[in-house]
Amino acid sequence: MTDRSIKFYHSAIKNVFPDAWNIRKPVVPGGVSPVFLCDTSSGTKVCRFSERKIIFRNQDVSYLLNLHNIPVPKTRIHAYIDTWFESYDYCPAPTFFEHINAGMMDTEIFDIYKHATDIQRQLSDIPPVDFQPSNYKHMHEIFVATQKLRIHPTLAQVYGAIHKLFSNNGDLRVLHNDLNNKNILVDDNKHVVRLIDLDAVALCNESFSVMMTLRTYPLTNNLEYMEYYEDTMGRKINRSAITKGLKILETIRKPQVALNRLLWRGYNTAPGR
Repeated sequence: MTDRSIKFYHSAIKNVFPDAWNIRKPVVPGGVSPVFLCDTSSGTKVCRFSERKIIFRNQDVSYLLNLHNIPVPKTRIHAYIDTWFESYDYCPAPTFFEHINAGMMDTEIFDIYKHATDIQRQLSDIPPVDFQPSNYKHMHEIFVATQKLRIHPTLAQVYGAIHKLFSNNGDLRVLHNDLNNKNILVDDNKHVVRLIDLDAVALCNESFSVMMTLRTYPLTNNLEYMEYYEDTMGRKINRSAITKGLKILETIRKPQVALNRLLWRGYNTAPGR
């Protein structure tokens, strides 16, 4: 997706919502795709820009998950010139990230992760044969598609191959593969009311999905979380592979940033600039 100016995104939003006002970035912005909030006569909307295939794919995912009463947005598709975006009704509940920064006890944080895991169990109960989005069915496929918007395409393909190696073996289930606290909306009663980032919902194995959750897990009780996950799902995960995978991710994190800059050297533009 070509980088655009703020003015262009505002024009795209106004084209779909002519009465939109107070177009703004969310308090916790998206990490890859441009995301905006806008007020309209029919309520506040979230507008998230991305590639056409991803937008259509996410609508398929949204429809299926809502059929199964999974708390995710109901997305609508829009186009403006050569740009595509999805919109959905804004949920006023803060992100889990905001709650943590405002101050929460470790027990409260763990309770919310338990609730998110309970929702993950509902997701995993969806028969894989029913998960038929128009594009990017498996996690490694959607990973490459989204990361090409953020890092050099060559690097995205390399990491996509690594993702495939770890995520595409064993029993594959429908799972949310980025239960980052920025993707979990929590109300004042400390209940999870919505999961966002439909890009992250795809087929993969559970050990990989748990590893991706623990990648941004703010507590130190990884073992306790894995035990709760196994008890909730009624299935065992590969704890050893998860622990080793987390160490690998941490080891390559800084070199990845440097390599991405090196690959983009000589180009006029790069994602995220």
